[in-house]
Amino acid sequence: MLYVAILWKTGLQLHNLPLWQQTKDVLFFDEATKRYILAIIRGDFDVNETKLMQAAGAWDLRSATEDEIRNDLQSEPGFISPVGFVKRGVNTGHEVVIVGDASLRTVRNMYGGNNAKHKDLLNINIDRDFTVDIEADVALAKAGYLSPDGNPLVEKKGVEVGNIFQLGYHYTNLMHDSEYTDETGHRQNITWVATASASTVLWVRLPRYTTTARASCGQKISHRIKCI
Repeated sequence: MLYVAILWKTGLQLHNLPLWQQTKDVLFFDEATKRYILAIIRGDFDVNETKLMQAAGAWDLRSATEDEIRNDLQSEPGFISPVGFVKRGVNTGHEVVIVGDASLRTVRNMYGGNNAKHKDLLNINIDRDFTVDIEADVALAKAGYLSPDGNPLVEKKGVEVGNIFQLGYHYTNLMHDSEYTDETGHRQNITWVATASASTVLWVRLPRYTTTARASCGQKISHRIKCI
C-alpha cells in the first residue's frame, strides 16, 4: 500500500529513513532517438551515463528540462517517480523508456517522489507499484563496491593511453548531407567518434554494410571518413 506524505524537508530528514532506501530518479532526453530515458536507481548510488546509453540504445543524452518535465511529462522536478509515470510525452508524443538499475532488487519499501510538488510516496516496490522497460546495471562503479565475483573494487591512479569519445549525431546533424544509404536503400545519419589524439573519425552506424557517404569536408567514404 502507498502512503502520501507532505515533503517539507528533504526525504532523508522527513522520513528518517536511510539514503539507500530512497529511489533516485534521473531523467534524460536522447536527441538521437527522440526518447525520454528515465533511470531509476537506489538513492546511495549514482547513474553511469555510459552504461545507461548502452542499456537503452541511446546516443546523445542530455538532461530533461524543467519545461519538459512539467508540461510534457506531467511531473515535477525533484519529485519524479516511476509510479504512474506517463508512457509518452503528452505534447510531443516522445516515448518514455524506464531503465531500472539492478540495485532496486536489493531494497523493499522504498520512498521517493510522487510526480507532484512537496509530495512523496512511501513503501514503493518494483513490480508491485511500477515496472521498468529495461533492467540493467547502470550504477557508477566506486572503490569498495563489490564486483560480480564478490571482490571489492580498487581505485588506483593510472596513465591514459588513449580515449574514444562517442559524440553521437550532434556534429553530423550540423553538416550538409552527412548521411549514408543503408542496405535497405534508406538514408541514415552518421555517428561521430573522436579519438584522444584529436583526429576525428566518422563511423557509419552500420559498418558491416558496404555504404558510402559524403560529408561537408567533401570526402567520399566507404565505412568511415576522416575530416581534418
